[in-house]
Amino acid sequence: MTGEMRIIWTRKPRKARFLVITYPGFGMAGLIATDYVRNEKNLPEIARITTGMSEHAYLIIHQGKEYYPLSIFQDDDTLILTSLSSLHGLEEAFLQLITRLHEAYAFERILILDAFSRQSGEARLYHHPDVKEGLESKPLREGVIIGIYPLLRLHQLPVRAYFAEASPNSIDIPAARKLLTAYLHETDHELDLTQLGRMEEAYKQRVHEMIQRQKHAERDRQHQHQFYIG
Repeated sequence: MTGEMRIIWTRKPRKARFLVITYPGFGMAGLIATDYVRNEKNLPEIARITTGMSEHAYLIIHQGKEYYPLSIFQDDDTLILTSLSSLHGLEEAFLQLITRLHEAYAFERILILDAFSRQSGEARLYHHPDVKEGLESKPLREGVIIGIYPLLRLHQLPVRAYFAEASPNSIDIPAARKLLTAYLHETDHELDLTQLGRMEEAYKQRVHEMIQRQKHAERDRQHQHQFYIG
């Protein structure tokens, strides 16, 4: 059953020209990219998103910070929407949410930061359907894309996607750097990326802990459900 998504604003948002969307993918590259922006700039959360589905009814607390499965941050003129969980089964509800946001803000561009599997070699960056001039990125010529991006394209929203080649089995900092470069180029923001390479082990540990906490929360939820119906 598809849930209905609702935004709970915790702070008043400012005007925004861009919307950036990230969710779990290969190498966690997209989430690492936006998390780095959040931490380096100390960005506050301005909204949480509810889905009406128990699978997304959890809260992760890590080093005293709260992480909700769907939340929004603001980086100057850019809203950053991050999902810590898969949006499978919520595509239509998510499309309606993004459409409402676009109607309210009239975004110049909606950016998807994602990744696909890299078997070997250096991480490369791809774009679809086009690219802002001056960015080193290859056009995506072949591939099958499922999920959120094709829905946004189908409904003629001003969306552009960047895909970094990333490891399918581990945290991929080089892929995250590629997506960060695309983010900064698109928004004309500035950010020092020199600390990113030094944080690989910290990110591996942090993401591992967050995933384990999420699994434990889901396991506990299932046990409670079995108890109540048993």
